[in-house]
Amino acid sequence: MAKKVKNKIIALLLTAALLCLPALAASGDGGAAASGELYVASYASAGDDESAPLEGDDALHGGEVSSPLVTERHLSYIHGYSDGTVRPDGDITRAEAAYIFWQLLSNNDKYVPVPGNFSDVQDNAWYSRAVNFLASLGIITGLDDGSFGPEMSITRAEFIAIAARFEALEIGANPFSDVLLAHWAHDYIISAHTKGWICGYPDSTLFFPDGSVTRAESVKIVNRIFGRCVKAENIPEELHDFYSDLPVSHWAFADIIEASISHDCERLSDGCEIYTAYYFPGEWLPANTGHLGIELS
Repeated sequence: MAKKVKNKIIALLLTAALLCLPALAASGDGGAAASGELYVASYASAGDDESAPLEGDDALHGGEVSSPLVTERHLSYIHGYSDGTVRPDGDITRAEAAYIFWQLLSNNDKYVPVPGNFSDVQDNAWYSRAVNFLASLGIITGLDDGSFGPEMSITRAEFIAIAARFEALEIGANPFSDVLLAHWAHDYIISAHTKGWICGYPDSTLFFPDGSVTRAESVKIVNRIFGRCVKAENIPEELHDFYSDLPVSHWAFADIIEASISHDCERLSDGCEIYTAYYFPGEWLPANTGHLGIELS
């Protein structure tokens, strides 16, 4: 029976892999999601065999909010677009980021609609439930004019702030020359660095807090926070063409597949994982890893 990989509970997702990633892609490369297209995965309901939220004691303690996260299973949390692409180098929007954070909460209360206060978040928008629920917890905030800006690219500072609000802050030394004490996200960013979630560019002295985050980078962030690590050479061959615009040679290929496919796995001696089964399409299938010649622990 495959060993379930148990992930560390640190902040919610999306923060850690800002850790020494390649330079940020230019803003607009790949574009924001077009209206009606959903970048993140859309799970039907609690109780779905693949994605039902977990109940249990995997809750965050000691922070501004205590919310349980899905940590026992490696569920998918992004899907691509209807044209078969994932657009890895395009910016991720504020709505998409909110949906990913919301999705990885295991609290069933998240499925109960809550009133919204943002002037530009309509009740029938695909992201409204996520945005309004996280706002009700104080995890996300809007803009000064009372709007949320769902189609705006989210910044690195905003990413960090969202994640950091799920835990108590730990303020250490500031290594970033471009993160001044007066910056609104100073404490969130420094806490993330103190906890080892992030480093800077290009020599760990710059963070670019107001720069945008690409879809590939956001996935890397989430996987790092949850301890989800797989190498490209260990991805089952049948998943190599999962997205039409994601070649195996892309720097984030393995992380994007990790985020796109629900799976069971075992840890290898290097701390990364190998899939033992995965959910696609619509059923759990054994992973074809015999060609890898890897000894499972």
